[in-house]
Amino acid sequence: MNWKIIMHQSSGNCEKFLVQLLSGHVVVVAAIRHNGLLHLCMPSQIGCAVHCKHCATTFSECPFGGNLSYSVLNQITNSFIKRYSTEKIALSFSAHGEPLLNWQCISTIIGNNCEKVHSVFVTTIGIVRTLDEILQSKNRFVVFYFSIHGTNDAQRALLIPDSPQFARLDKVIDFTNEYVKGGGRVVWNYMVHSKNCSNQDVLSLILLLKRINVDITLRITPYVTVKSET
Repeated sequence: MNWKIIMHQSSGNCEKFLVQLLSGHVVVVAAIRHNGLLHLCMPSQIGCAVHCKHCATTFSECPFGGNLSYSVLNQITNSFIKRYSTEKIALSFSAHGEPLLNWQCISTIIGNNCEKVHSVFVTTIGIVRTLDEILQSKNRFVVFYFSIHGTNDAQRALLIPDSPQFARLDKVIDFTNEYVKGGGRVVWNYMVHSKNCSNQDVLSLILLLKRINVDITLRITPYVTVKSET
């Protein structure tokens, strides 16, 4: 086996595992019990290629080391699904890494396990080229959670500085409409901070949502500072 668990912590409804790869890199797997499901939170990359200012991965001691290979991630996923096989599992690619930058690997693993799990969640900023690929596949099993955090691309970049090279808000809107029309489910996450919560921002968010002509879930959450600002 080309990986091993080097640390296991348990607190309340959450278990965390540090998994060391043969390369020496470390990734994190979490198992969180919530609303009757065991959310198995899997990584997609070593570190992350997207440096979101609200994400602990950005400020961790683990620099970006590329995508996790299919063989490694498939082994880890299978092992943890087996570990919790007596529970109702929600497979969630929401740990460190941007899943849509490793989509060929992630989508294959999802396909391998869709009959073993209750549901599949993917958290993403929205990668333009991959969104097109997903729509073409016609598969609507995955629930996509989009990190929005702003009503235009410049505002999003305040929290997701690398988003302009990867993602565009208009593309996320188009994807949301088409994916849900095809039977899928989409959730938008909007993290409130000092620069996106004015009265004008509220009006802009309402106008943005009017461009969505399908039913979605909007989750509004407070901004959490990961690293103290100077």
